[in-house]
Amino acid sequence: MKLQVFLYTFTLFELCVCLGELGLGTTGHGSQSPFTLDLSSVDQGKVSVTESRHGDVKLQTLLVGSGHGINKVLYKGKQQWIAGIGPLAVLLNVVYKSDELQLLKVQGSGESAATLGLYKCKDGSCTRINEQEYNAKYGKLTGGVPKDGNTVDLSSLPKEGVEIKKPSPNSIYATLELTQITDIVKVVDGQQVLWHTIGTEKCISTSIFAENEKPLLVKLVIKSALREFDYFFENIRGQWWPSTSTFYNKKIEVLLETDKGSPPASSSCTLPFTFTVTLLFSVMDLW
Repeated sequence: MKLQVFLYTFTLFELCVCLGELGLGTTGHGSQSPFTLDLSSVDQGKVSVTESRHGDVKLQTLLVGSGHGINKVLYKGKQQWIAGIGPLAVLLNVVYKSDELQLLKVQGSGESAATLGLYKCKDGSCTRINEQEYNAKYGKLTGGVPKDGNTVDLSSLPKEGVEIKKPSPNSIYATLELTQITDIVKVVDGQQVLWHTIGTEKCISTSIFAENEKPLLVKLVIKSALREFDYFFENIRGQWWPSTSTFYNKKIEVLLETDKGSPPASSSCTLPFTFTVTLLFSVMDLW
């Protein structure tokens, strides 16, 4: 009987690990890191908060940063919403009156862009309601959503009133600025809603970064009665996701460098490395 031990080492070269493009890294949302959001103490390291006030009514929009997703919402120590086995939330619309929570709207993104839950709240507890009830209560609190406004549909952009800026005449990329559409109250891409007005908000500027006229990134400048702020979105495999100014600008920089034929090292999809497997096994000679 003999015992033989064999050692094999395999090396893989130029393995392509495009986590961002596959939606598995921090630039996508395929591997969202779940966290609990407490409305009483919002972690602004993971969530950007914009708000406006109308008398004693406060409207807040909470947008989750790239790579994260909300799996549970708390208020005053009580659980108000939980994802369970469903999609994580990336956007919350919250209405307070006299600093007490009145309405909560929970939204997903990408393939789960539909509303995940509508709630009316009283004395620190929220009850699920339908859209009609939500809109009625929202209207009483805020005076309703302005009806005099325009909708921008990214799937059918106008042929006129669009300023096109290209880095070079032959570039496949261009920034499209809508110059003649004002008082925008909703931005959609077909059936998917990227943004809609809340209270006195209106979109006063829409900037679209496109490849061969196909929108890849969108920047919206929103103005309310009290402030002006920006929203950013990225298209990943046909679905729109909330983004950040840092990622928006970096993505454009990388794409434009690629367009020149010399992508920077940071954007390279190819990661060479060595992968070693050690196999230990015995061979029995039975003669």
